[in-house]
Amino acid sequence: MRVTFPPHVHLQVAAFGGRLKADGGDAEDRDVAEIGVDAGYRTLPWLTLAAGVTTRTYTSPLARQRWTALRIGAEARLGLLDGRVEGIGQFVLLPVVAVSGLDQPDLAYSTAAGIEYHVGPLGVGLCYALERYDFPTRDGVSRDEQLSSLQLYASARLVRF
Repeated sequence: MRVTFPPHVHLQVAAFGGRLKADGGDAEDRDVAEIGVDAGYRTLPWLTLAAGVTTRTYTSPLARQRWTALRIGAEARLGLLDGRVEGIGQFVLLPVVAVSGLDQPDLAYSTAAGIEYHVGPLGVGLCYALERYDFPTRDGVSRDEQLSSLQLYASARLVRF
C-alpha cells in the first residue's frame, strides 16, 4: 500500500507471499514471504527519489534463507489522460544485501515498469519487476540470481490536514 502526502512525500509498505515452483529435477519448490518499507521525496513533478529496506524469506523442507536489502533508487512517472493514468519506470540499487549462508553480492539492482490508474484519491496499479543479484565467484563457481514478478497493488493519496 502506498500513501502519498501532497505535495512531495510518499510512504510505501509492501508485503507478499507465494510459492516458487522448481523447474529442474534437482531443485525443490520454495515458499517465499517478503515485507518492505520505502519512503520517497518527489524532486521534480515526474521524478521521485526513494530509500527503504526489504526483508525476504525463502523456505523449503530442508532449509530457510533470509535476504535483507537496503534500497536506494528513483521512480519516474508520466501522466496520461489528464493524470488519471500514469506510466511508471523504476530503477533501484541494492548497495547492502545480507543473505544467510552467502557472501554479499558484488552487484544487486531492481527495475520495474508499469501503469497506475487513479479514481479520485485511490489508485490501482500493475507492474512487472525484475531483481538481479551477482554474487562473487567462490571456489571457481559463479552464482547469479534473478527474480521477476507481476505485481498488482493499491494506492491512496491523502489530502493535507
